[in-house]
Amino acid sequence: MSADELRVAAVEYLNARPLYAALADVPAVTLRLGLPAEVARQIAEDEADVALMPVAAAATVGDLRIARGMAIGARGPVRSVVIVSERPVDELTELSLDLSSRSSVILARLLLRARRRGAEPRLIGCGPTEALAAVAGSRGALVIGDPALAAEGRFRYVLDLGEAWRQHTGQTIPSRSVRCASGEISGSTKGCRTNVSSGGWNCSSTSIRMK
Repeated sequence: MSADELRVAAVEYLNARPLYAALADVPAVTLRLGLPAEVARQIAEDEADVALMPVAAAATVGDLRIARGMAIGARGPVRSVVIVSERPVDELTELSLDLSSRSSVILARLLLRARRRGAEPRLIGCGPTEALAAVAGSRGALVIGDPALAAEGRFRYVLDLGEAWRQHTGQTIPSRSVRCASGEISGSTKGCRTNVSSGGWNCSSTSIRMK
């Protein structure tokens, strides 16, 4: 890797695309897309310099800096982080968890405990396809990202966690943020720069570099 190369890892879901799309054709940037858990692993194991990653995963990795002004969040319904079921959520005895995003799992557990006076259904970790296929009776599923969008209209009950969090706390749901492995992001000489006013990257004569 050259001194000017920047390794960027980002979650591959549709809602993240505005934050990484402009970097795809920048020669000085190596862009890798993956599931949230894989993106977190890459920056934890020094395979990336900058990552658009789950906030919960970032808390488990030491010595990270946040790039302010860029994140994926919501002030209401998100459609892409949902609990689906054929019974009301409060009646579920089992919940399949899509484990590709630690933040979504933590958010779901916090909301379920708040709704059920501290109780939780039995939690079962699996992939999104398996989770959706198992929904029946008193078993629901937490699904995130593109699989959640693709499942719209399939199930009788849907709890949108963005909307539920807003109703419960009055706060914005923080989902993904841009983190760098050390130092902070600043302008340099090639490629792209951060554009925090628009919440993305602005292609120009400068690049993102680590101090």
